[in-house]
Amino acid sequence: MTGRWCRGLARLRGAESGASAVEFALLVPVMLLILVAILDFGSNILMRLSLTQSLSSATNYALVSSDDVSASGGEALAGRIGSLVPVDKDVQISINNGPSYTRSSGVASTGGVTNNADKCWCPTGTAETLNWGSATSCGAACPDGSPAGKYVVITTSQVYTPIFLTYGVVSPGPVVLRAMVQVK
Repeated sequence: MTGRWCRGLARLRGAESGASAVEFALLVPVMLLILVAILDFGSNILMRLSLTQSLSSATNYALVSSDDVSASGGEALAGRIGSLVPVDKDVQISINNGPSYTRSSGVASTGGVTNNADKCWCPTGTAETLNWGSATSCGAACPDGSPAGKYVVITTSQVYTPIFLTYGVVSPGPVVLRAMVQVK
């Protein structure tokens, strides 16, 4: 009896039918997880590139339209710059600490002190931590040695939601890009 049992075990040990199916069943979940991670990461990069392109177009337009950085043309300039950013993205524009344009969730609004657009400033910090300081004479030396000037600050943002939140390959939340351009 034990001989027959040993012959049966020896036959099973050499059997390879179904081995490919077992390997396939073990590898498919891992490969699908890698594919989802690649898709999540790629869609996040695509959204960031789209935001960067929008911000680049807006800053270039601000530079070309520097003559409109004034009390009379600032609000219209902010609106034109805002129209360059696609509607699915949020945008905030400040023209020289004066006229402003904000679009959030597709709803646009304007505001700010229009007379500030005629003044020159010596802002400190970065676009994220901007401190306008006080108005000064155009061309006067700022504390850092640069000349006082007129600026346009543009912020674009969009909320990213990963395909699968539970895997944590890419974090959900807003992606925010900012630029500050000295136009004069």
